[in-house]
Amino acid sequence: MALVPWDAEVGMRLAVVSGCSAPVVLEACDSGNKVEEGDGSAEEDEEKWRFVGSAFVQGWMEGETLKEYWETDEEAWEAIDGLGRLSIV
Repeated sequence: MALVPWDAEVGMRLAVVSGCSAPVVLEACDSGNKVEEGDGSAEEDEEKWRFVGSAFVQGWMEGETLKEYWETDEEAWEAIDGLGRLSIV
């Protein structure tokens, strides 16, 4: 259970983003929806996400959930960075 923006819908994603004190809600952008093609902000084959808002999730604030899987914050972000990057537009 979480507190999310009023316009959040099923299928949107919660994400822990480096530098954010709260998880964020992201919506995947379709190639023809909400993002202008060829704007140069990301590679063509990269997934693009729209920021919907921040959320409150007990146990996820300030990156708390990362401590369940890694010893330190630095270790966690190094591992996460190896997974790839998102383009938030």
